[in-house]
Amino acid sequence: MEHRNPDLVSRRSELLATVALTRRLDIEVRQMDLDSGIDFVGIIRPEPDEELQGFLLFGVVVKGTARPLPSHLAAEKFFRAHRSKSGIIKGKYFFPVIVLLFSMNQDEGYFSWFVEPDVDTETLIQHTDLAFKPFDLRQLDQMISRIKKWYQRLSVAIAPQALLEK
Repeated sequence: MEHRNPDLVSRRSELLATVALTRRLDIEVRQMDLDSGIDFVGIIRPEPDEELQGFLLFGVVVKGTARPLPSHLAAEKFFRAHRSKSGIIKGKYFFPVIVLLFSMNQDEGYFSWFVEPDVDTETLIQHTDLAFKPFDLRQLDQMISRIKKWYQRLSVAIAPQALLEK
């Protein structure tokens, strides 16, 4: 049975997302006030000894339900059934965007890329069908590593052109 107070489920999902993302101390989470479909902006703060410095941004869409989501397949099925209410716009995003889906039942969290950094290039892949995975610390570390590598490739692609324009 779905909870009768969707605002409570939504707020609790946002809190769970903030807690899950900030398990890493190099991540800051900021609420988005714009009606963009993105709930939060995650900011990765590289360590001082890392080559790439600055603000490495990624978008976070947060969804929740009071229903149990015992597996990633249940999460995918739930998301597909409620996609029209998901709030994700069909426009283009120019930075990585993830979707976090939480069940209030056991605080299960699931992760999917919405706008995924390509593994080998500086391009982004926008997904229409989301493939969810359990969102644990290992998945968080993999996600952050992938975003950092994408920004590194992007900086290499952009830097030579920026130097030529000076």
